[in-house]
Amino acid sequence: MKKGFTLIEILLGTGLAGVLLVMMCGVFVYGLNAIEKGRIRTTALNLADRKISESHNMMKTLTPEGEIKGDKLSAVISDNMVIKFNGSNVNPAENYPIWDPGGVSVEAEGTVIIKGTGDFNYIYALTDYAYNIKKVSIEVYWLEGKVGSKKIFLESLVSRHQ
Repeated sequence: MKKGFTLIEILLGTGLAGVLLVMMCGVFVYGLNAIEKGRIRTTALNLADRKISESHNMMKTLTPEGEIKGDKLSAVISDNMVIKFNGSNVNPAENYPIWDPGGVSVEAEGTVIIKGTGDFNYIYALTDYAYNIKKVSIEVYWLEGKVGSKKIFLESLVSRHQ
């Protein structure tokens, strides 16, 4: 009685191991892509959360009358990109009443470039929600490989007295 494997058994075993290895590589590549997408989305979510935190912090720097200077408003909200107060461009030298009883609308757009991740564009909006409460909305969008444009959206409320 001979011990060992025949040539056919070795070829079948090698072929089966090759097929399983190819399948495992596909799962591995899919997992790496999913990790990369998750990292990019987490970065976008962190950016939106940072803009909301900056809005909360901005409320603490207002004058007793509830105003903020245009250059500080631009620096906090829009990374010195496009910013509008009640539909008009912000002048860095002017003061802007955030808690104006007549209503306030602040809109901004900006881009944040994060090395190794990509360019993230955002749209910021601060609007009246209720008496002494503002609503902050952030939409962050980016290009994601072959999929195209992706976005996330966050909202929060900011009170005058924090």
